[in-house]
Amino acid sequence: MDLKAIEKYLDPYRIIFLSLIILVLINGQLQGFNDAILSSLTALVVSVAVDVIATYIKTKKIILSYGPAISGLILALVFSPNLPLYNIAGTAALAQVLKHIVRYKNNNLFNPASLAMIIVFLQVPAEAWWGNKIPEALILGLIVSWRIKRLPASITFMIAYTIFSMLVGSLIAKSQQPIANYIDLSTGWVFFAFFMLVEPRTSPRALKAQIMYASLIALIATMGFTYSLHSPILLALLIGNAASTFYFSKLKN
Repeated sequence: MDLKAIEKYLDPYRIIFLSLIILVLINGQLQGFNDAILSSLTALVVSVAVDVIATYIKTKKIILSYGPAISGLILALVFSPNLPLYNIAGTAALAQVLKHIVRYKNNNLFNPASLAMIIVFLQVPAEAWWGNKIPEALILGLIVSWRIKRLPASITFMIAYTIFSMLVGSLIAKSQQPIANYIDLSTGWVFFAFFMLVEPRTSPRALKAQIMYASLIALIATMGFTYSLHSPILLALLIGNAASTFYFSKLKN
């Protein structure tokens, strides 16, 4: 058995892409399969096409990569599949344009899909987070997070988010409730923790940095939900991305 060949085939971005495809197929059954598949294909095709065009304008080369495909599928799994396709197509295009414009030292400053969605969601209330079916999302997410060496960040986020939510709930509501009451599965916390939080280009790699990064995002998300901020989980991620770029990515184990 050629271990190097297997490792090459199990490229992190290929693993993420295949996992997202599986989530689309599984969760699509619950959302209206035709609508889910059509919206996902739209986001995927538009993302790849716009990225190819933008890359060609910059390099005069046609380059296909998993990055824009992954971005499109993530967008599709958060965006409601029951809305007009031009909404998701426009958001997918915007994500790739922002990817090539909003950069720092030739790297992505923010997760492009999240940045585009939070802008669009200001005008179109379209969050659905339908890629969050458990246990499938959890199992695939664990594989993805482990393969891209971000498992500590995913686990830290889930623990920190639960603790912060319980503390805030106790302080504000003056009540003690079961842990499950503080975790709203409709927000897509599993999908977020294992697929979006850990995007390799906008999240830190060092262990200490991952823990700090995930804890910060969990805290901001908790406060965002508490005070009803706009798209709090996406807002928290963007702030975490910026913190990763300017601080956490410089930390070492």
